[in-house]
Amino acid sequence: MFFFGSEFTAVRSVDLATLLAQGEWLVYAVDNELPRRTRAAYLRFEASGVYTFNITSGEGGAAGEPAQVSARVRLERVPASRDVVLLERPADGEWRLAGYGPTPGGSGDIDVRVVGGDVYAIGVDDYGVQFVADLAVQVGQRIRPTQYSGWVYEITDAGQLPSTEPEWWAAVGENPSRPLGTARAVARRYFQPIAHGPVPIEVI
Repeated sequence: MFFFGSEFTAVRSVDLATLLAQGEWLVYAVDNELPRRTRAAYLRFEASGVYTFNITSGEGGAAGEPAQVSARVRLERVPASRDVVLLERPADGEWRLAGYGPTPGGSGDIDVRVVGGDVYAIGVDDYGVQFVADLAVQVGQRIRPTQYSGWVYEITDAGQLPSTEPEWWAAVGENPSRPLGTARAVARRYFQPIAHGPVPIEVI
């Protein structure tokens, strides 16, 4: 499929059976308006419809080769469940999102799609939601103070936050839960994102 100009002026219709059987399609676009642009990407179509291919950012579908990254996260030398975001820097220098996924129990294989660049991993902690008076909260949810203090507060007993923001506390000793309105919570240290890379990848 080929697209030309600021918007596509040539359309190719493909029946759904052919579309699905092909799997990935190489889509090539040219914009002859100054500054001229060109972009090619592999896109996967899983249903009939009208698709937009962004020639500036390359958005519009899954691009690149499928691959996996084995991720391990340690916090203070202890395995930790975190979301890991994988960013790729291709040869053209335009950073792109390659994939993301969790590390349950401290490790996990994360599916990515790569285009031959270096891949960097970023481990992201749960920053929680900012304190809102009288907010109903559930077990496992994290609340953060309106003023950053380095701590977030994980709900251990469901309930409702207080009508005014409390005096927040740090973890002390065995870190027992404390009342937070009608709910209870424990203090958890918030770890800012940590990056690592380039990381090895395994193309599938």
